[in-house]
Amino acid sequence: MLDIKAVAIMDREVFVLPNAESVFVWNVVYGPVTRSEESAPCNVEQPDGKVAKGTIHFSVESADVTLTAFAGSLTVGQQGQLSTGEDKFFDLTISSIEAAEDYVRAFGRAVRKLVDKLES
Repeated sequence: MLDIKAVAIMDREVFVLPNAESVFVWNVVYGPVTRSEESAPCNVEQPDGKVAKGTIHFSVESADVTLTAFAGSLTVGQQGQLSTGEDKFFDLTISSIEAAEDYVRAFGRAVRKLVDKLES
């Protein structure tokens, strides 16, 4: 049986769902982070108020993640935003869940995009 007092003193993170509900998670472990560079077309508002076509360049960081949560609080396919202790935020999709006594171990892929520059 999971000791609720023990959970209270563990490093807890928050998994925020699109409907703004939050799920407390703990024992968050990130695998190796991979980085890539991407760009996409965008509209850029100029100082004079005109809108010009531009390009946004960003870095993409991603990693496999495992985490623990209370039983029944997560489902496969669920998406949301996972916070980290360093105030970094990742978009997370839960890909599988393993049940334990009164908690689950969830597995997923975390991704975040960081804007590098904007060109117009």
